[in-house]
Amino acid sequence: MSWWLLLALLALPGVASAHGFRPGRLDLRERDAGRYEVSLKIPRGGEAGEDGLEPLRLVLPPRCVREGEVTRVELGLSVVERYRVRCGPEGLGGATVRFEGLDDRGTDMLVRFVRRGGASRTVVVRPDAPWVALPGGPGERWRTARSYLGLGVEHLLTGADHLLFLLGLLWLVDGLRALVKTVTAFTVGHSITLALASLGLLRLRPEPVEACIALSIVLLAVELSRPRDSPPTLTRRAPWLVAGGFGLVHGLGFAGALREVGLPEAELPLALVSFNVGLELAQVAMVLLATALGAVVAKRAPKVVAPSRLLAVYALGAVACFWCLERTGRLVG
Repeated sequence: MSWWLLLALLALPGVASAHGFRPGRLDLRERDAGRYEVSLKIPRGGEAGEDGLEPLRLVLPPRCVREGEVTRVELGLSVVERYRVRCGPEGLGGATVRFEGLDDRGTDMLVRFVRRGGASRTVVVRPDAPWVALPGGPGERWRTARSYLGLGVEHLLTGADHLLFLLGLLWLVDGLRALVKTVTAFTVGHSITLALASLGLLRLRPEPVEACIALSIVLLAVELSRPRDSPPTLTRRAPWLVAGGFGLVHGLGFAGALREVGLPEAELPLALVSFNVGLELAQVAMVLLATALGAVVAKRAPKVVAPSRLLAVYALGAVACFWCLERTGRLVG
């Protein structure tokens, strides 16, 4: 079932990195009336002169005047620019800011606006609409929910390791009831650790988490490679239990992505729930799509299902082993 989807995923450029979710980020923090600290995180390739694309620039309203010099700090795959601006008595509440060069790059921008007193809002700016009206008007809660729901969908669809594990679960079980039970257990597992880690109640380094996620795919591929008539293992007898356990690990990976984005303090529960709902919507869509396409292939070309499935399982295991070795190397390197 859905063997060709897995092969297509393996053929995607850069799939060995497992994640394509690397947005930029803008923090606007009000320090005094009309004065703000600006922190602009630009993914590599977004600086002036790199890769032949237009430099990524923040454009504030004309009334805003920069104070002092711009400091630049290199942080791994990103560059952070920091400076201060003065925007007069009107401030930035309700103002529109835009990003020049964003439409020429395939990355989102997370914009976090922090008022005096600590109230904050976070919204997402897409490349096809590179501007945002800062909070200060009606509909702020809806914008927050919509932004984080979209981020949840995007993270699942750009996280190859999570997608491959999900597709492996589809091969593991037979029948709709068992499939629903197994996928639900995975959902419950990752929802628990996503919430605990995002709320700061559970803290782990990202390196071992990513290595364990890769290991979960390796173990799933090993199980899928076993003949159907071999003695049943725990994974075959209770796939929902194994899926729930591995879901706990994958939830920590989701939480790592959410920490990269940041959560708005004033709307933390809303943002967390919206992100998780986005994950689930994307997950359900992938399950339905893979199941439907698998049924079509089984009906129209039944002879190719078994050999193609075996090929896809070995491809899954090979890529997962590579990820596991690569991520384990980061721990000891």
